[in-house]
Amino acid sequence: MRYEILAIDTGGTMTDTFLVDGEGNFIIGKAQTTPDKEYSGILNSLTDALKSSRVEAEIGDVLEGLKAFVYTGTIMINRIVERKGLHPIGLITTAGFEDTIRFGRGKQSWVELPYSERLHAVSHYYPTPIIGRSYVRGVRERVLTSGFEMIPLYEKEAEEAVRYLIKKGVKAIAVCLLYSFANPEHEVQVEEIAKRVMKEEGVEIPIFLSHRINPVIGELGRLNTTVLQIYGAEPSREQFELIKRHLKELGMKAPIRILTSYGTTVSPSHEKLITTVTSGPTGGILGCKYLGDIYGFNYIVGTDVGGTSFDVGLISAGQYSLKTESTINRFLVNFPMISVDSIGAGTGSYIRLDPVTKRVRIGPDSASFRVGVSWVEGGVNTVTINDALVILGHLNPDYFLGGEVKLNRKRAEEMFIDQVSSPLRVDVEEAAEGCLELINLDMRMYLNAMIVGTGHAPENYHLVSYGGGGPLLTAGYTKGLNFQGILVPTWAAAFSAFGASTADYGVRHDLSTELLLTPDGSMDVIVTEMLNHGWGELKKLMEEELKAEGIDPESVFYKPSLRMMYFGMLDDLEVPVVRFPIREDHIEDIKQTYDDMFEKIYARGSKSPEAGYMISRIILSCSLPTPKPKLPDIPESEDTPDEKAYKKEREIFYGGKWHEAEIFEMDYLMPGNVVRGPSVVEAPSTTFVVPPGWKAKLDNHRIFWLEEDGRG
Repeated sequence: MRYEILAIDTGGTMTDTFLVDGEGNFIIGKAQTTPDKEYSGILNSLTDALKSSRVEAEIGDVLEGLKAFVYTGTIMINRIVERKGLHPIGLITTAGFEDTIRFGRGKQSWVELPYSERLHAVSHYYPTPIIGRSYVRGVRERVLTSGFEMIPLYEKEAEEAVRYLIKKGVKAIAVCLLYSFANPEHEVQVEEIAKRVMKEEGVEIPIFLSHRINPVIGELGRLNTTVLQIYGAEPSREQFELIKRHLKELGMKAPIRILTSYGTTVSPSHEKLITTVTSGPTGGILGCKYLGDIYGFNYIVGTDVGGTSFDVGLISAGQYSLKTESTINRFLVNFPMISVDSIGAGTGSYIRLDPVTKRVRIGPDSASFRVGVSWVEGGVNTVTINDALVILGHLNPDYFLGGEVKLNRKRAEEMFIDQVSSPLRVDVEEAAEGCLELINLDMRMYLNAMIVGTGHAPENYHLVSYGGGGPLLTAGYTKGLNFQGILVPTWAAAFSAFGASTADYGVRHDLSTELLLTPDGSMDVIVTEMLNHGWGELKKLMEEELKAEGIDPESVFYKPSLRMMYFGMLDDLEVPVVRFPIREDHIEDIKQTYDDMFEKIYARGSKSPEAGYMISRIILSCSLPTPKPKLPDIPESEDTPDEKAYKKEREIFYGGKWHEAEIFEMDYLMPGNVVRGPSVVEAPSTTFVVPPGWKAKLDNHRIFWLEEDGRG
């Protein structure tokens, strides 16, 4: 069978492969991430997929037959976090606003701190600016929010700023003027001046204009987005070229597509590459949406447990939420992202004792791909949750990544005793389980808070558990939350890559606006004209990009939408519009769509249409359908697993005592089989723990349904 889609997710710990054939059947693979040479980890993961699934095929033959290569990963975010991006960068901004990048916003000092730290102002600190003050130059100009030019650009100052930055040796120049989203003419003038000066100086430095990267209101978010585009995203083009070159040498002809933060895929040449920075978590939520459409679930919570973080995203009323303001490594940005929130809690999280209080602290930092002290070659000297799982028997030290990585249980116990259990004066098993319970509690409280914060309860949702560590910890972090159902896909380890493979090719553009729909409809004619003009301008820009990528603009499907809120509110919702251009009488349909969406997401009593509606963004997306995977659909057999699924029993520690647990090989379990705890289901890519008092049934789509066992 010929494989058509290869989806890759390069996480901080593991690189996951999701390979789909022409009939929608898929196989998965997993290998350790190779941060400096990501193509190596990709090839190792693909090799693992073919090997684990016993597919007799050469990598070259598989790559040659591909129609699509979809990438999600952490190249950009890691570069930003580790401060290894392009530098130095110069900045030209409106005079008087030179310190905007340094002052930031108050929330940048605490937004990504643990809740315990947010309570203490002494712990707060601002991220160090990516651009130092000496690399920032201001030029006089002023455009009003209406787009009217009040003060012309002082061209001489712009020229002096460019010459100054050239002498400083900058490798790129960002231009972010105060209201360029309303009228970009001054930014365009600065670019023209810069190109003339560079020609005179005999240098060539790339210039990035904020109105092209992110033409929305909010100068700090627009500025940070532009700077992070230069610092973190632009160097990735070289990385993607390396991946493309190495895979092309092996026979791949398919184009590389990168998953965006808002749920489509784009080319590596896409101008706004910064919109792909959080592609990994996005893939998981797309996978949840895909499952929800198949099973008919409208309310789903996706939970991703990796080696470094615990990510949570919600699908409510059949739709995932898009947020237009977020932070990346504490830098406020304002481009659209599927709403996924994270805490630093994963299987690689470090376990430490406070030297004064002897209190156990887990994370937020992690051993990442180095696993823990149980993997000698990793060079880690601080114990992790992985080490606790090895000590408790939940992880098989001889079957981690199918045996490719050997873990040393004795070393884990010795170092756990030295660092945790001996100072606490408890047995090593008790200490290890206590740490496991603590991280499960952190995840459970965070998960519950995320759901309750929307005005719903866990009882309204089905939960999907994925990530390499998800199946290990699912029972622990869902206990007592009473979800409608808990789903653990057998391909949980590559679920984000699976979600990426469901994404269509597409581009999105946002345009800030402030259009008021009055209760009496007196502004409807003007608003209609403004909306049609905005969508028309965005379509022209989109058509240019599509042509540059060799795609016929007539072959894509255009989807207009708006972000709206009741007048006086702070939070807006994204409202789909059937088509454009619209007529005046379509305004009432748009209002009704917003009312219906608001009622499903928030309390009905908080609706306030009598105040009117504010349109905050005009949005246009386009999409081009791509091949999709299909879930397996296998008739269910009997409850009892076949003999070949059984492996030798192993003792696991749970609930303060040792249990003789049944061990199963995941691939040999058949739909209809029920696994009762205490049991462990093993696969090369992940481990699924079914504790005492729980059971899991494998359905026809090869997804486990985990629940507490009424038999006790």
